Amino acid sequence: MGGRRPQELEPGETVLWTGCSLPRKRPRWLWVLLLGYLIGLAALGSAWNWGVAIQSGLTTLFFTAADRWRMKATLTRGRYTVTTRRVLVEATWWGRPICRAERLSDLAKAAVTDYRGGRAVEFGDREKSGNPGHRSNGMLIAPLALFVGDEADRLLEVVRTAQQG
Repeated sequence: MGGRRPQELEPGETVLWTGCSLPRKRPRWLWVLLLGYLIGLAALGSAWNWGVAIQSGLTTLFFTAADRWRMKATLTRGRYTVTTRRVLVEATWWGRPICRAERLSDLAKAAVTDYRGGRAVEFGDREKSGNPGHRSNGMLIAPLALFVGDEADRLLEVVRTAQQG
């Protein structure tokens, strides 16, 4: 689907709904883990071999950068745009914009589900490992849930109307 931005709508496409995901608290233990990792790399370098510490750090940096492409395919939180043809999810990753776009015609029937943080419109059934859909080239679509809280019922009607016609 590519990383088209919502401002670049296709000819004849109109925006039906926009919104944002509910804010998610970032775990504080993640910062403690990162600090411990950096201290561990420094200890490894000073006690054993700086080459191994630098190689470990560069390997971690590589996999962190590679994670951006995985995030783009599985992005479910951020700013949502539902058009007459697509669902777009936009967010940032380390300050760089990423965008996920899925065609409504490729997605399974949507339903409202309850989560710990509120309600979401979900394509496919995650509990039953339901498939959220197939792209026109046959590739499976990664799970897609729009975490919108109290607007879930309204958004579900917008999505169902757009999928029907």
